[in-house]
Amino acid sequence: MDGTIRIRTAAWFATAIVLAVVCTLLVTQAWSVGAAPGDDDSTFVPTAGCRVTDTRSAPDTVGPRSTPLGADATFTVAIHGSNGECTGPLAIPTDAVGVALNVTAVNATASSNIRIFPANLTEVPTLSNLNVTAGAAPLPNKVDVKLSPDGEIKVYNFNGSVNIVIDVVGYYTDTSLKELSAGLAAANARIAALENAEPFAVSGVRVGVTGLVTTTPVSYLDVTVTAPVDGQVTLNYSTYVQILTTSDAVLCAPFRSTEIPADLTTEDEGIGYFRRGDTGSSVAGSASGTRTFDISAGQTVIYSVACEGTGALGSLGGRTATAIFTPAP
Repeated sequence: MDGTIRIRTAAWFATAIVLAVVCTLLVTQAWSVGAAPGDDDSTFVPTAGCRVTDTRSAPDTVGPRSTPLGADATFTVAIHGSNGECTGPLAIPTDAVGVALNVTAVNATASSNIRIFPANLTEVPTLSNLNVTAGAAPLPNKVDVKLSPDGEIKVYNFNGSVNIVIDVVGYYTDTSLKELSAGLAAANARIAALENAEPFAVSGVRVGVTGLVTTTPVSYLDVTVTAPVDGQVTLNYSTYVQILTTSDAVLCAPFRSTEIPADLTTEDEGIGYFRRGDTGSSVAGSASGTRTFDISAGQTVIYSVACEGTGALGSLGGRTATAIFTPAP
């Protein structure tokens, strides 16, 4: 029914999902069949209570109306924001989708019924929230009602005239459930990605190309990796090195392309180097090494093999690098 709010008890549970490459803790909610967060489900938020309207004449008046509601008549009550005495910390937030009320009928002049419903309904519902008789004592009743999209309700009186007093004692919001739904969708997407994620390799090769190595680290080979899920990239590289003139050594090491340092040292992770003194009178050899990097799901990273000469000149011949992606355990 349009004027009714369904309240479900959320049963939260944590399920450990173990996949071949990941162990993910997923917090979710046991939804009833056909229900989805943000449809009709909501969370109740109690308040200290405040009066949003009182149609009696001054000094009792609260809100814009100070006259009784006549027969077959309707008036609108704003709920969202600051209204009546519901101000400051008692103002009702705009994410409220429903409201919990204490509605009291006062000074009824005839037997009648009072109906409370969302303000966007075009027809008055047949559901009665209070039944009153002429001359009876003030009659209160607890009423839960859905709000219109702009946060309003309507009050209808069937017969005679009557004053209406409405106190707000809490509201309903679907915000937390929408956040849960978004988190659950993201978790499901990650699980699907993990189920399909496998290690893969991306290789880069430069053969028969000679590059002069200067005393400043420069990338001589790049490999680009896009990670489907969180994981690690292990970069293995090898390059042919030739020492020229008075150059003492050529050093190489793997880096993210945006993190190449100003100078290379033998302490750099994954460092590989060829030094003239390593092989006596030889002037040619190879440099190789390996380094592992963390990478996040969806991230694209360019990995570089950067090299530097410590003397006058060095030269690189064939260069190879292989980046191996492994999903995080």
